[in-house]
Amino acid sequence: MAVHEYRERMDIAQLKNDDLYNRYRVNHATLAYIIAQLDAASAPNSDRSHILSTGYKVLITLRYLATGVIQLNTGDLHSEAQSSASRAVSQTLDALSSQNVVRRHIRFLTTIESLNRNKQGFFHIATSLYKIYVVSISDNENT
Repeated sequence: MAVHEYRERMDIAQLKNDDLYNRYRVNHATLAYIIAQLDAASAPNSDRSHILSTGYKVLITLRYLATGVIQLNTGDLHSEAQSSASRAVSQTLDALSSQNVVRRHIRFLTTIESLNRNKQGFFHIATSLYKIYVVSISDNENT
């Protein structure tokens, strides 16, 4: 039987906000919000002793998406095997794209009235949205 060596994971709660932001571009409050949104879909459903928490999966996914490095490097940084990092990224992205999360955060305009209300709101922010500018690039003023 193979002997598994488990490396110690970093304690998310022990990370300072500055460290968390420098590594993952989130602070503790944002991370807690993301975890709360995804916990039902991404929470561990196993009694195994070294299962990844939702928070840890989110951190692995954020690091992978932010850096674009291969999963092996992301796994090494978090003391996880490449296969665990791959599963964490996949499970987190599946949870982020689930209908419950998408419906909570993305809304499409479905009526002309709502589209016009949004246009008016943007117009008040930047009045130049409805203006058309013409620039003449000819040398002659009469062309």
